Amino acid sequence: MINQYLEKIKSFFGKNPLVPRIKDRLIFTAWIAGIILITSLIWVFTLNTRNNILLNSVNLVLEQNNGRLSGSLPGAGSHRMGISFPAGSNGSIIVFSFIAEGIIFPCIAVLDENGKVQEFIALNKQGQNILSRVSPTILALYSRRIEGQNYE
Repeated sequence: MINQYLEKIKSFFGKNPLVPRIKDRLIFTAWIAGIILITSLIWVFTLNTRNNILLNSVNLVLEQNNGRLSGSLPGAGSHRMGISFPAGSNGSIIVFSFIAEGIIFPCIAVLDENGKVQEFIALNKQGQNILSRVSPTILALYSRRIEGQNYE
């Protein structure tokens, strides 16, 4: 009686391999979860390195741009628009992505002590060309966003 029952179970799983399918899907899901976990850990633990690389790039551009805010800027902080760096007595700067004419380019907003945007500086040549053609209303929109987020 028991042997007949076991034979029916074996024949059922032989025709419809349900357990191997579930096992394969679980292994695949575990691989995906592992890759996501490793990637997120690398992202979190390399934050300071990425900020230092960004800081060096920003300093190079600022030194080439008429010497404004040159020198080393201390550590980075978070801002909803991008990454903010204190600039001593000059207030701070925010590095963010500017979108204009269908092109995304890195840009810096220079803030004074009161959190008001003084100027925008593009971090590449193409961005400088586009920033010179952008209408003042779009620049005012970005200014309001950055200034509004300073007071939240």
